[in-house]
Amino acid sequence: MAAGIRHARACATHVTQPLICQLIALNHLAPDIQEQLLFLPRLTEGKPAITEKSLRQITMLNDCEEQRCVFGSLFGKPSS
Repeated sequence: MAAGIRHARACATHVTQPLICQLIALNHLAPDIQEQLLFLPRLTEGKPAITEKSLRQITMLNDCEEQRCVFGSLFGKPSS
């Protein structure tokens, strides 16, 4: 996505351009990983085990199977 479009979206939604880039990067995760992230239980105390920063290295992998392996090694097997 062009920098100008990211900037315009960031301004329109009142969030920072880096946050827009981080959210867009999460779209590159395998669909089943995205689904697991969407259905994580609400955290009421403490720090989350899975953070955007911890997912960055996975979003850079092009192969979904490789993403699943790295995700599993970092956070355990996806829950079914």
